[in-house]
Amino acid sequence: MASIISGEEAEINGYIIEKKLGGGAYGKTYLCIKNNKKYVLKKTATLNSHGNGMEKDISDHFKEKNSYDNLFYYIEIFDYKGNKYFVSEYIGYSLSEYLYLNHHKCWEIDEIINFANQMIHSLYLFHSDLIYHRDIKPGNICIKQENEKSQKIYIIIDYGSGIIQQKTEEKKITINKTEYKDQQFGTSMYLHPKINEVIFSVKEEAEFYNENIDIWSLGLICLELFTGEQLFKYETNNWQNNQKLAKEEEYLIPFDKKKTTVEFVQFIDSMLQYEYDFQLKIEELKTLDFLNKDQKKFKIFPIEIAKKKGKYKIKDDKEYLILNFRKDLNFHYDQLLKEKEKKVSKEELIKEIFIELNEEELFTEPVLIPLIKTEDNLYNENNK
Repeated sequence: MASIISGEEAEINGYIIEKKLGGGAYGKTYLCIKNNKKYVLKKTATLNSHGNGMEKDISDHFKEKNSYDNLFYYIEIFDYKGNKYFVSEYIGYSLSEYLYLNHHKCWEIDEIINFANQMIHSLYLFHSDLIYHRDIKPGNICIKQENEKSQKIYIIIDYGSGIIQQKTEEKKITINKTEYKDQQFGTSMYLHPKINEVIFSVKEEAEFYNENIDIWSLGLICLELFTGEQLFKYETNNWQNNQKLAKEEEYLIPFDKKKTTVEFVQFIDSMLQYEYDFQLKIEELKTLDFLNKDQKKFKIFPIEIAKKKGKYKIKDDKEYLILNFRKDLNFHYDQLLKEKEKKVSKEELIKEIFIELNEEELFTEPVLIPLIKTEDNLYNENNK
């Protein structure tokens, strides 16, 4: 039988190759048929340095928990003619394919809430067992749906970059440029800036990470669903530009008076933090109002519709709300509130922080203090 794909066999271990689904430097995936059922066949070199060599271990771990709809595992793994093959059931479109086919249309808030809840549930199962995927991106999330009216089920796939941390190890993993070249995990445009600094910097300094690496990626995807566009777009051969992007200090949320709510901004801001200590853990994200509160009770972000510096930027004829993750301007408000001897409101605490920042001259231009009020509003109130 001739192969449908030039240079490839038509049948491998009883799996008949229908078409190629994707591929890169470290492997290729094919849609296959066996006994009238669809499967995905992932082909990698047996001596593959990509990732951490734990793909089978992670799959076997989740195979034991197959009662969960959102968990992915391989049903068969075998060697054939010098290559290793991973077989899984065909789930459906990847999220990246779905976004492309729908022209990257912005999602409604209830769709984002459903997606985020499922992803956080899955990542909770990962992280509670000290498993880190390290390559969360739309291409590694598949959508399972019985028909157009049924609910979408989002499933994280491909454990080629995954790692299992030993319980006896310190709860952080270090990586430097040399080690990254050996492991090469993740996709730059969805990786935490600190990891990108290791990748694109000439320095050999080690950087540590843990579950925050997956949480940052999820935050970027949720923001992408909201805006219809990627936040960071790294270029393969433009190292100078990539270094600038890796250290980007601000991110922008297109501002819509009816759609941009306090709850959504808080949710995104809790994940997209440069400093790990200010980024919420998975179990903390599960408790946020955005995922639990009645959407009808969401609060519109308290920002005036006036084109003044510091309130929002105009870019490409769109209005953007500025959020900031500079390490010297992040505040974990709830923690600071607990440290106060007398009870104060979060609004009062923000005012206090803002006054201290002005007095110490920690910044020379207006910066939006996240979640409560803009610095212009606070400055005017403090000077009345």
